[in-house]
Amino acid sequence: MPIRFVRRKSSGPIMGLRIALGALFLYLLWLYPYTLRMTGDWTSGAFWLGTPPGTLFPIPTMPGLLEALAAANPIDSFIYLAIYQTRLWILCGVFAVPFALSPWRITTEPKGEVIWNDS
Repeated sequence: MPIRFVRRKSSGPIMGLRIALGALFLYLLWLYPYTLRMTGDWTSGAFWLGTPPGTLFPIPTMPGLLEALAAANPIDSFIYLAIYQTRLWILCGVFAVPFALSPWRITTEPKGEVIWNDS
């Protein structure tokens, strides 16, 4: 079956998904300046570059001004190592922003005005 891009109103679940992905990406952008004060790898774990340590979840806070390594808690370690060190947050933005802003739906059976057809 040919794939068509169709301009039509998005349903409730699709709009909910668009809003959730947009909110997740905005949260990841909000966390980015805080992750610049972290270091670490998968073998030794994640560390804050100041004490007392900061937090990334649920509300980010910067670490203290004393220059010393402070171990990050397990949730912050996972967020830093899995999302920021692997640059997964960039990939999330590459897919989330166009999806959230797109007025089209991809479908095989159009019920609206056909914008593009591959057949």
